[in-house]
Amino acid sequence: MTKDKKYPASLIWVMAVIGVWYCLYLIIQQPVVPSPAKVGMRIFQLLVSGSLGRHIIASLLRLMEGMGLAMVVALPLGIAMGASDRFMAATKDLIHILLPIPKIAFLPLVFIGLGIGEASKVGLIFL
Repeated sequence: MTKDKKYPASLIWVMAVIGVWYCLYLIIQQPVVPSPAKVGMRIFQLLVSGSLGRHIIASLLRLMEGMGLAMVVALPLGIAMGASDRFMAATKDLIHILLPIPKIAFLPLVFIGLGIGEASKVGLIFL
């Protein structure tokens, strides 16, 4: 008894995305849409050289720093808001105003306050 080999749906989607990407590359023929083959080769080069791993580790460290700082601030703030009706009343309006704003909109303010560098990257993750 043999089983039918079927392609997983995720593989089909990946192939479809790469196909659409290649079609866009052929139609547009501008540096804005690079060739999927060139991108694949560059990723392979980065994997072989080890620099992709360094960049991934640096990004994960930034993520942990920003999330850690956010927890240090948010947990005591949340506990204080839950424990005190006055504190809740004083802070909830500010939180309700800031919550729906996309955090990327704060990027210029983060650059002004923290400069362009590691601090601004961690600061934006913190927000």
